[in-house]
Amino acid sequence: MYVKGIKFNFDEYYPAAKGIRDYLLNYGESEEERGEFLEKVVAVLDRIRGEIIYAEEHYKNGIKYLQANEYGKAAVELKRAVEFNPEFDEAHLQLGLVYHRGGMLDEAITQFQRALEISPRYAAAHSNLGSIYYFQGMLEEATNEFKMALKVDPNLPVVHNNLGGVYYKKGMVEAAISEVKKALNSDAGYAEAHKNLGFIYLHQGLVSLAIEEFKQFIAIDDSSAFVRATLGSIYLNKREIKEAEKELLRALEIDPQYPNAHFYLASVYERVDQKKAIRQWKRYLEVARGQPGEIQNVLKAEERLRQLER
Repeated sequence: MYVKGIKFNFDEYYPAAKGIRDYLLNYGESEEERGEFLEKVVAVLDRIRGEIIYAEEHYKNGIKYLQANEYGKAAVELKRAVEFNPEFDEAHLQLGLVYHRGGMLDEAITQFQRALEISPRYAAAHSNLGSIYYFQGMLEEATNEFKMALKVDPNLPVVHNNLGGVYYKKGMVEAAISEVKKALNSDAGYAEAHKNLGFIYLHQGLVSLAIEEFKQFIAIDDSSAFVRATLGSIYLNKREIKEAEKELLRALEIDPQYPNAHFYLASVYERVDQKKAIRQWKRYLEVARGQPGEIQNVLKAEERLRQLER
């Protein structure tokens, strides 16, 4: 087939055009009519191809900005991507992530749902939608979305871990433990799952199991003052003073302003060195005063300090 003297190969140009080619062979009464119609088809296909190319360019720019935490610019580029190609499921997903990180949860939900309209078996969209529902307290909806993601791909450690969190919040402790363990079966190096399993065990009074999970977390990711301070408080309650001091000092290396670590460390020093305890209670009060979540502990620290300084 020729258009304006140029040979046009549908098979190479656009796979979907094979059917159009077959239709054109029987279209119209003359080669001229078929040629005119073909010119229109080529124009449409060129426009579609151009829109897809432009969409991909904007998508790549959006991902670049998203990775650089420039959410405003990322949103602009990804919105352009879905304008050029409304069926671009991955662009809808990434735009949803941008909205989610920006706290625009309704907009994020809309984008994840749009991605699922295009690709109903899109596990990442189910997973991200489930995460929003979880933080909104919509536990049944979150459960359904996480299960849908796992139906598509049963080996998603993040989703198993998140589903475990939902179950724990619903009071389904055994189911929660089972799901978090599934996450670790899929990825033994998944630090977050070790941490979550540790806290489940701790809240169930399974202290030795909790300690083991926290240690495994630390072996993978030693950047959490929260976990180190938690370990310190466990050892303090077990009267293992040297271990408690070690964990709490490490917590303060990670985050020198972490109130709980200062609080527990002062409690440790009360058992071994009164002068150190006084200095540490004062340091805790410097860090914690004015923080809403520390009101009760501040009152306790002030009372302990008054007693020690008598």
